Amino acid sequence: MRNSAQSQTGAVLVVSLIMLLLMTIIGVAAMRTTVLQEKMAGNLGDLDRAFEASEAALREGERWVNVLVTRPDTTTSCAAPCQVVWDKVDAILNPIDAASTWDSDNVRVYAGEIPAVAALPEYYIEHDEFRNDNLNVGTSNDNVGRDLYRLTARGVGGAATTQAIVRTAYARRF
Repeated sequence: MRNSAQSQTGAVLVVSLIMLLLMTIIGVAAMRTTVLQEKMAGNLGDLDRAFEASEAALREGERWVNVLVTRPDTTTSCAAPCQVVWDKVDAILNPIDAASTWDSDNVRVYAGEIPAVAALPEYYIEHDEFRNDNLNVGTSNDNVGRDLYRLTARGVGGAATTQAIVRTAYARRF
């Protein structure tokens, strides 16, 4: 028996250590993948919160336009609390890309409360155009039609760096 004990060279120990190392590498890789997936799910939830906040602001702007009794004067800029920006941004300029757009006094903050967001969403309204219902120009019904508005809202999620900007068109007949 002594002879067989002396002939062992520790191969089982070496194989066991290699297997343990491989299992550790697989475990660490699985943990890193799980952490990455958790971060991605958190970011997606944060983006959903930002989108829902901007949607809420958009609906508030639509409600404001919908309760107007008369057509506002579209030749001048409204003063606060009018909330409507007439021809605020040049047609060539995309207001979403204009950083100064969100710093303007014409931007309105959502009046309600939204939990779990870094800041309340903001929105602004632009008068896009008037569409006449009458195809015969020069008749007495030239001012019958719809006013088209462009509403833009920006919401943030739980982190202020997560932003969602949505835009809609809204038609109102006066």
